[in-house]
Amino acid sequence: MAERRRRCGGWSAALVLVFLLMMAKAQAATPQDFTRFLDTGGVIRIGLVDGVDSLKVQTTGRFEVVAAESSVLGEVSGERSLELSIVRESGARPQVAVHRLQVQAAREQVKAEQTARELQAEFEYPVHVVFAEPWYKVQVGDFATRQEAAVAQEHMRQKGYTDTWFTTHQRAAKGAAQLVVRGMEGLPTGLTELHLRPRNGHSRFLVNGRPYRGELRLFVNSQLKLAAVNALPLNQYLYGVVAAEMGNAGAQRLEALKAQAVAARSYALNHLGDYQEKGFDLLSTVMSQAYYGSERETDAIRYAVDSTEGEVLVFGGEIIGAPFHSNAGGHTAFPEEVWEGTIPYLRGTQEVDPVSRQTLDAEYNTYEWEVTYTENQLRQILQAQGAEGESIDAEISARGPSGRVTEMALTIGGSVRVARKDKIRQVLSWNGKILPSTKFVLDKKYRNGRLVTLTLRGWGSGHGLGLSQAGAMALADRGWSYRQILTRYYCYARVIDLERYRSYAREENRLASVGLMKEKWDGWVFAEGLTDTVTQIAYSPDGARLAWVQPSQGIWLWHQGKPSHIVSAFVTEIEWISPTRLVYAAQSDAGAEAVEVDLETGSKSALGKGRAIHALSYSPGQEMLYAQKDGMVQVYLFRQRVWLPLLTDASYPSISPDGGHLAFIRQGKVWIYDTRTGQSVGITGDVPATGPVTWDPQGLYLAVQGDETVTVYDVSNYREVYSAKGDTFAWSASGRYLGYVRSAGPLGNADVFVVTPGQWYEFNLTHTDGAGEKLLAWHPSDRMVALYSEALELLSEGEGSPPTPVLWQVRLSTGAGE
Repeated sequence: MAERRRRCGGWSAALVLVFLLMMAKAQAATPQDFTRFLDTGGVIRIGLVDGVDSLKVQTTGRFEVVAAESSVLGEVSGERSLELSIVRESGARPQVAVHRLQVQAAREQVKAEQTARELQAEFEYPVHVVFAEPWYKVQVGDFATRQEAAVAQEHMRQKGYTDTWFTTHQRAAKGAAQLVVRGMEGLPTGLTELHLRPRNGHSRFLVNGRPYRGELRLFVNSQLKLAAVNALPLNQYLYGVVAAEMGNAGAQRLEALKAQAVAARSYALNHLGDYQEKGFDLLSTVMSQAYYGSERETDAIRYAVDSTEGEVLVFGGEIIGAPFHSNAGGHTAFPEEVWEGTIPYLRGTQEVDPVSRQTLDAEYNTYEWEVTYTENQLRQILQAQGAEGESIDAEISARGPSGRVTEMALTIGGSVRVARKDKIRQVLSWNGKILPSTKFVLDKKYRNGRLVTLTLRGWGSGHGLGLSQAGAMALADRGWSYRQILTRYYCYARVIDLERYRSYAREENRLASVGLMKEKWDGWVFAEGLTDTVTQIAYSPDGARLAWVQPSQGIWLWHQGKPSHIVSAFVTEIEWISPTRLVYAAQSDAGAEAVEVDLETGSKSALGKGRAIHALSYSPGQEMLYAQKDGMVQVYLFRQRVWLPLLTDASYPSISPDGGHLAFIRQGKVWIYDTRTGQSVGITGDVPATGPVTWDPQGLYLAVQGDETVTVYDVSNYREVYSAKGDTFAWSASGRYLGYVRSAGPLGNADVFVVTPGQWYEFNLTHTDGAGEKLLAWHPSDRMVALYSEALELLSEGEGSPPTPVLWQVRLSTGAGE
């Protein structure tokens, strides 16, 4: 068990709560994006050049020349050299970056506009108010160079405006432009777009000296400049990516190349349309993933891509972003050390072979580096951020669990600039070189009390998230398969083929049709040493707190970004009675007890004892708590602080939302008791009721648990309207959705299904191949679902180990507004 935990990020049977934090990419490609990608032939578009006035293109082989509307204009063959340029009409101007001085960022528009009027009255420079939610930014000037902006800054400083900082702004293009092509005869005038389509697999075009497969699309972009896009089949694109990213692996490390191919394919499909507004999907640089065309392809690389064709990494029914990096420096990163959020399938892991328990060879995983900054260089770095002063210092103020620096304070004079997480690498970049990683220590040298040199001694290269290319090569040398390598670096994600994912995409599209879409999963390890299963999860009525029950440990609570242990007794279940109060039933050798807890004060009030207390159901309007107590249904009156017997030979009471009807089970049959008249009506079903029984929030339907079957009855006529194999159901707060757990998938795991009452359409919400859901709870907003699951074995080693319990949460978009 310990070794398996180490493989998946070093937690010990951890609980994970998916918390609402920003992920590195705000929105992954949607299932609709993926469907469109397949429907258009599976062609991906890579931006090679974006925003130049001229470009040289060479061709070898045969290409068809096509206009934007697909009309064939001709053909080029052999080795040809083409020169393309932009000609703008009279009065047109391209989009250009101008330098400005920002004076203020205010939340109130009136305040910003007042400042702008004052500046305009005092200076001849143009003054702008730019809205970037939630700020109204007051900016001065449209300077062509930073030097011109610096002269204006000094002028403003002399006038008393001492706190300004440099910023850039893209001034919009104006007018129209067309393409001019030299080296190709017979083209019509007025072209704004031109495609070169290869006539065979041997044809290549060259841009900036690099050869590329596929089609070249040239067009005038929205900046009135020239863009060049490579459109080609996904596998051909991946040849170039794997060659650029891990071409040094060699044929002897084929499994590492395969792992890189699957990760790169997943990244590409997850990021489809990142640059849709520019006319392409991804960049050819490391801002997406490195792609150098066909210049570094090898037979081994092509085999690695082709032999894994269509395979992608999926978590929660979605293709993951699958980040990767060059070298982990001994320990891969946790997402919270790099980005402003966390992701459940990415957890930091020590670069240790879990089979041999040996550290991976230093040549692979402990790449060491050293960077030294002089006092003058540090001053220039800080001045670029608008900070001035004489004395300089630097301190590491926080580290993450993998040892990476997560907060660094740079001081100049009396001003402190704090750089956080992976932005530290950009802040400390010098001469165009980014800092290799954030895993480093400081070595400072002072002279006469002044810092004269700052040396960073570090390990690793890249952000450290996901697959370590050096680690993958080391594991391949040890005989690991590519699937084992991927599972090590992407915990809980699973490798599936695109045809299977297409079925997931269809399911996601169906969910969208009823106003329910998954926005994102996230994860945060917050508790270690879980030794007991979770038997209940429940949000407070206002959604501010999430409670869960581990019988032997009691009740845990997640609130304001952290967990707390509020009850240590052996708890069987809980029931919220207000946003800050809950009742729990506890069991001991002496019997059962119901207790009320005030979370604000921490006080506890005993509500009574018995032999057994189960099935708590609270009616807020009546201030009554119903329970199965000592073999009968009893009700606790909070105002009188007394229990009253209500129904004998009855179990699983559930009070209706209006408090007028009580449902319960007696001898395998569901009964509805009118609390006003005392009359009861029995509902006969095909499957004997075993409990629990739950009303929907509108009081229209009653969901009943049978023998591994969820059955829903319409209480207006007591007729069955829906039935499915499943259990542990829960209504959403609005009653728009009913969720339940059902076994699904080839791995035999359990997923959460969602049903829409009235229509009774059902959908698989989770598709979590790596975990089997056991419990679910809806957030009162209908925009989140908390899920308790038991993870399956992550690797083939360690069979027989118990599964890792996990508590997830997924954010939803219901179309109902925030």
